[in-house]
Amino acid sequence: MRRNPFFLLVPVLFLAACATPEQRAQRAAQDEAQRQAQAQQIVASLKVRCNAYGFREGTDGFASCMQTEVRAFEAQARARAQQRDQASAQSFRQGMCLAGNQQYCDNAPSGGYKQGTHIYIINGRQVTCTTTGTVTNCF
Repeated sequence: MRRNPFFLLVPVLFLAACATPEQRAQRAAQDEAQRQAQAQQIVASLKVRCNAYGFREGTDGFASCMQTEVRAFEAQARARAQQRDQASAQSFRQGMCLAGNQQYCDNAPSGGYKQGTHIYIINGRQVTCTTTGTVTNCF
């Protein structure tokens, strides 16, 4: 009997994806070290900015400047994260809409499906969808 080589490959792939506890701990330590290095770079850039404003390290003005700059940086990071979340949610809604789940379509009426042919603009591309009953086909 001839065996399909795919069935021999699957266990090898699963084993290759496994990591020992030591390897996972090492990876976690590397990730933490990378986060620490990034934080140090951010603090260094904020210090440069406060120095450029004329404040000198060790003064109350410098400490106040650093607090202000850190708050501004954190607010920008939150805004970027919120934008990424909104973009992900929009992509999800568009995908669900294209899959025929009309309640996810931005211009779908509440309480039912739009019957007939409709044109949507998604990511700058025109998509034509035809709905018959509860089935929607888009192209």
